[in-house]
Amino acid sequence: MPLLGLPLELLLWIGKSIDKKDLRSLCLTSRESYVVFRKSLIDCIGFQDTPPIHWAIEHRSLGIVQHFLGWEKADVNRRFSGLTPLMLATKLRYADAVDLLLSHHSVNVIQRNTLGESAFSIAVLHGSVRIIERLLNVQNIDLNNQSLEGIAPISIALTCRQTYVFQLLLSDKRTNVNICDHYGQTPLHLATEIGDYRAIQMLVRNPRVDVNCFNHRQETPLLLAVKGHGRFLPINKRLLIIEALLLSPCLNLNYQDENGRTAIWYAVSNSDIKLVELLLQQTNLDLNCADKLGHIPLVKAAANGSLDLIKVLFR
Repeated sequence: MPLLGLPLELLLWIGKSIDKKDLRSLCLTSRESYVVFRKSLIDCIGFQDTPPIHWAIEHRSLGIVQHFLGWEKADVNRRFSGLTPLMLATKLRYADAVDLLLSHHSVNVIQRNTLGESAFSIAVLHGSVRIIERLLNVQNIDLNNQSLEGIAPISIALTCRQTYVFQLLLSDKRTNVNICDHYGQTPLHLATEIGDYRAIQMLVRNPRVDVNCFNHRQETPLLLAVKGHGRFLPINKRLLIIEALLLSPCLNLNYQDENGRTAIWYAVSNSDIKLVELLLQQTNLDLNCADKLGHIPLVKAAANGSLDLIKVLFR
């Protein structure tokens, strides 16, 4: 193209002088013309108050992202509306932009937004599997970043029912599988509360998981299940949840909560004969473990006037 033989200063002046529509057409004629006139074309964009990289990510314009990262030396970690470019690309599930941003030497992958969320937390929240897998390959990624509410990525995957992502995190040795939120709840507590049978199975089979961990109310996952958390579930489903917990050879059946009460004590208190029978099938069950008031399960059954339970306990 003869036009490209003109001095660069003259070409740039032409780029600033012609109509935006004509400039776009000129950029499309060849790669060389695009290289020369792209800055003039980008200057025509009305970014307003939005940083150009954020604007380009929102409009899915990878070329503009490349331009500002390369030629303009833009701040790759600048926040806008609380989000860095990496966080925004992750939130919008824009995987190509995430790849480009991660290739930048200065990108901060563990930076947090005003809610304490990292790009990885956001990726898990939005279920962006390709982005999650890409971030898992970043050497200094923090898989245990907790938001201001104390929620970690593995707990997000669990509560959002993202089974594949949950499996990825559970199998990664960098993940703290016993991480607690502000209430002392671990992933196993959460899985028990929401009645996720498959997640409980995966957790109790993982040797790194502490099945006897307790929350701020001194409740283990077994105590949570027996106390009746998840009563919205059918009784058979609740029994399955408890059976899944009982699969662990490390489970302490006689752990006492802040009131000194055990799983069998609560099963009797709830007059749940099927659950009492299930617990009685387990070895190392202490039927004489008294609470802080000195009451053993048999005394509780008598106080409730439950003759059927008394008979079961005396078998």
